[in-house]
Amino acid sequence: MSPLIGRSRSNMVLEIVTLPAQIIIGLEAVVPVTDLAGMSEAKTELIAKLKAEQAALTSTAVDDEFYGVNFATDEQNYLVGVKVAMTDPLETNYLVAAGLYAVFTTTIKQRVAADQFVADAYGILAQSAEYVVAANHNLEVITPLITGKGAFHLYIPVAAK
Repeated sequence: MSPLIGRSRSNMVLEIVTLPAQIIIGLEAVVPVTDLAGMSEAKTELIAKLKAEQAALTSTAVDDEFYGVNFATDEQNYLVGVKVAMTDPLETNYLVAAGLYAVFTTTIKQRVAADQFVADAYGILAQSAEYVVAANHNLEVITPLITGKGAFHLYIPVAAK
């Protein structure tokens, strides 16, 4: 891991790491982007579905974590699921590209607070003198939103300025 490169007024720490490519499979939904509460509600509903279907997904998982991927195509999408080594073409999946990522970590265990944390993290990156956001997706480790245990991690792709 790279050294810490910044700390905000809210004590959010910006750290830069290099991630390998990762495949996340699971459940996907379109989420509203203009209403934070509505977005959080849609994500919470999707996470509830994941909890109900997690046994089927975890059989092919490469670790014990649950993930969320925010990404934009024509609309803002959210995929929740598990990391796998390979995927079937019929499975709903997202390939998280290898590269540099800003990582932010918290102990938050509720979706609304997590979405505010994500917004704050993008604000910190917007103020960074060294890095800019490099793509239209982010990766979340959402295990604490499902199990109540562990840390919420947010990975945002970045490039040096």
